[in-house]
Amino acid sequence: MPMIRGRIDEKTNPLGNQWIIDEEQTDNFVSPWDTISSALHGVWRKHNPRLASLVNPRVRRGFIDPNALEEAPESMEVSPGDSEKKVVMSVLKRLLSNEAYTFFYHPVPPSDKDYHDTVPNATCLQHIIQRINNGEYLTYMTFQNDIELMLSHSLEVCDESSSAFIMCAMVQKDLGEARDEIVRNGLGHMLDMNVTEDA
Repeated sequence: MPMIRGRIDEKTNPLGNQWIIDEEQTDNFVSPWDTISSALHGVWRKHNPRLASLVNPRVRRGFIDPNALEEAPESMEVSPGDSEKKVVMSVLKRLLSNEAYTFFYHPVPPSDKDYHDTVPNATCLQHIIQRINNGEYLTYMTFQNDIELMLSHSLEVCDESSSAFIMCAMVQKDLGEARDEIVRNGLGHMLDMNVTEDA
């Protein structure tokens, strides 16, 4: 943290004595003193115009890289009255905020013969996101089923002592919490397995 000369109090600091917390990642505490522009901030803005233009910047999750910033997405919370498409996006954002999901992002390489012999129709998070972008999920359950299929594929080939098994458990916990939130907000009908995409 840079040294600040002189005393800064609530009169000179427009943030007062508040702490700023990213509501989507509550372990990310930022001191109000860290929000005061340094002498080099203008230089940084000049050399990084795209990053400087972000309105609500946050560190890109899953990356350790200087200047790996992105625009913070809208809330990941599910709200009463949300459409199925909105619920899919909210739950996806929640899952992507879990670092465990980086393990499932890319397809398993074709060179892993044992995996592909066991799992003939493998999927991954990248494929699921492509399906979302193509508008292929008309119901929340088809999205959830693909997530669960992806996890079950991993569980088929890993044992309980592996890191993959532990990460599957972490993601399953997040998915369960998302389902509970959907029910709490009166959207439990989206979890009905009997509802088809043609309905």
